[in-house]
Amino acid sequence: MKKRFGALLLLLLVLSTLTFFSCKGYDQKQARKERIAFWVDTISTKDIQSVAAQLEAWHFPLFHSNKLLLIEQKFETAYYKDLPDKETLAKETARIYLETYYDQTDIQSEEENTYAIITSYITAVGDKYGVYRSPVEYEDYHEYLSGEYVGIGVSVQNDPENKIIKITGVTPDGPAEEAGLLPGDIIYAVNDQLASDLGYDGVLSAARGEVGETVNITVLRDAKTLTFSIVRRALADKTVHYALDEESGIAYVRITQFKSTTAEQFFAVIDELEANPSTKAYIFDVRNNTGGYLYTVVDVLSYLTRAGATIVTFSEKYSEPMYDTDDHAVEKPMIVLTNYYTVSAAELFTASLRENKDCEIVGEKTYGKGVMQNTFRLSDGSSITLTISEYNSPSGINYDGIGIAPDHEVKNTEESDMQLAFATERLLEKINK
Repeated sequence: MKKRFGALLLLLLVLSTLTFFSCKGYDQKQARKERIAFWVDTISTKDIQSVAAQLEAWHFPLFHSNKLLLIEQKFETAYYKDLPDKETLAKETARIYLETYYDQTDIQSEEENTYAIITSYITAVGDKYGVYRSPVEYEDYHEYLSGEYVGIGVSVQNDPENKIIKITGVTPDGPAEEAGLLPGDIIYAVNDQLASDLGYDGVLSAARGEVGETVNITVLRDAKTLTFSIVRRALADKTVHYALDEESGIAYVRITQFKSTTAEQFFAVIDELEANPSTKAYIFDVRNNTGGYLYTVVDVLSYLTRAGATIVTFSEKYSEPMYDTDDHAVEKPMIVLTNYYTVSAAELFTASLRENKDCEIVGEKTYGKGVMQNTFRLSDGSSITLTISEYNSPSGINYDGIGIAPDHEVKNTEESDMQLAFATERLLEKINK
């Protein structure tokens, strides 16, 4: 009897709301407030499955409920901290979706609404590094970290709330850099098609193509629109750059990111420098390095430290510590350059060298990301990236939300790289002792 009464009450609520919207003069802002309030109050369910069933039963909006349930299962099995209770999570997911995405999506599009609801779920969970990627986004992400691809040589970030796609990185010596694109540019159009019409997936698809083809990218920069004609080519992303000052004996090695191809590039650079009798010391530059693969940074560090050294430790019992298992080591003095945009794996690189090699840090405090993610593929080619553990310096210090303070805080000027100059002087002191 109670169940029937509850169902009847719910039905009356739905009918009364529908009648309310149909009879009252239409005020879009007011209607939106009332719709959100109704949904948040009504969806007092115990789990996301009930939310999915509720939304699906009311045909409002269209979405893939099975994918939403699969996402929840991934969180339950992989997330390293307790989730919020399901009732709170369900309500919060509904609220975030309705407030942030409902008026931003085509409610007849299963794909758009599924994306928005899953993104809302991730936000409600509180994993700030959690992300859902469509099949096209996943391929772009995977291709970018693989270090080998056909394209123009940019990395981008999607901001669905503000409907902008920003260029966050430009591959050194790549077609985009040669054409003049810069980090911070906002993509306005691709081949005269507005990015706002194409959407994120559409922009990525339009930018892709065959080797030798030209793509026209229009960007917003300083309130101006600029168009660049860029010829696509096969790229092996060069993430390790170096130079040796023969006179001082100081080798400068810049690592832009820890991608799949980075370790082999790094080994080749170190082998060449170690074979040169002029090499006396190293400056490793991980400024603006936003991280990458854990296994890559472990391989790179293992090439510098002694066999048996602890490279990384983990919290939450995720894994046993990882150790240096190769026979290669570099015994020369070294310094690491950092700034606020030294993030994640680049911070582990910094912390591990400080503890294992008594390596000094020069520059600015790092970003403070001491957690790791794992990416799970779904059957349709989309993916979910989840935070699964904290990772720490060899001694167990975690810097998430804190960052790594340099031994010598040095600010650059617009005219000069004061950090590099200071590091050079410090190493000269060590060399000439």
